[in-house]
Amino acid sequence: MQNNKHRAMIISAVIGLCMAVLISVARGAFSAGTTADRILAFCDGFSVSGVLLLCFGIMIWISNEGFFDVLSYAAQKGLHHLIPGRASEDLGSFYDYKTSKANGKRAGSAFLVVPGIVILALGLILMGIWYSFSS
Repeated sequence: MQNNKHRAMIISAVIGLCMAVLISVARGAFSAGTTADRILAFCDGFSVSGVLLLCFGIMIWISNEGFFDVLSYAAQKGLHHLIPGRASEDLGSFYDYKTSKANGKRAGSAFLVVPGIVILALGLILMGIWYSFSS
């Protein structure tokens, strides 16, 4: 179990680093004229990819806490009324639906939050270096 968590975190970190490099290349990291421009391009790449990973991780955490359960229940209930043959059993009350979702297994969000924080921190460090080069 612990090995799967580490594997997911490593995969997320690799994807985040690939996003950072692609964004940096799109910003002209390797064609920039000055060192400050190169650092700024890498700062943008790491900051954007770090924020994306962090935000997706926070969205997963919010979803795991049950924030979107009412929307899911309403959509399923509405589809059941529009398409009667869609579901074989009734969802019951919202309380029953909420307790059944709470008993179910939900994925963690640390596999996105931790690499997102590390990559964002790298972007902020690069921003500090850029400020020292540009002044």
